[in-house]
Amino acid sequence: MRVHPAVFVCPLILTACGGSATDTDLETAFCELLENGREKDVVATATATDAPEVAFDNRQVEIELVGSPGAYSGYATFTPDEPGHFAMGLGQNVPFEVQTASGEVLPWAAEVVGAACADLAVRYTVELAQVPHTLFFGPGDAEEIDFVAEESNDDLSLATP
Repeated sequence: MRVHPAVFVCPLILTACGGSATDTDLETAFCELLENGREKDVVATATATDAPEVAFDNRQVEIELVGSPGAYSGYATFTPDEPGHFAMGLGQNVPFEVQTASGEVLPWAAEVVGAACADLAVRYTVELAQVPHTLFFGPGDAEEIDFVAEESNDDLSLATP
């Protein structure tokens, strides 16, 4: 008996998409990562030079900021594996921006404040090229920032800046 190759490909596609043809529920995925995901600890830098990389698949990144109470801030680097829209979730609602190599602040394509879980305070969607970008957190009261990111267009229809 000969089996058509589509019999094998279709289930693989459905499995990769979470078992259905719908988009990933970004909020649920980010909440799960922040509540139960593998964690990577990094220490932000006071300048963009030598800032740590925070683009990790399926990981929560706990970023320790520098400074003093009320003025904690720090830089990190985010290098996407491909160009596109990336959603970035923060466990604390602190000032946050994404910059190009030349220091230009990129505009948000979408911003969603709050979530069904307490661990996700805000998420932003920004369009990125496949080059390193500088992230700047703060200044603020938070000594650490919980950060998650994923390539996604899910929030583009939910909110705009």
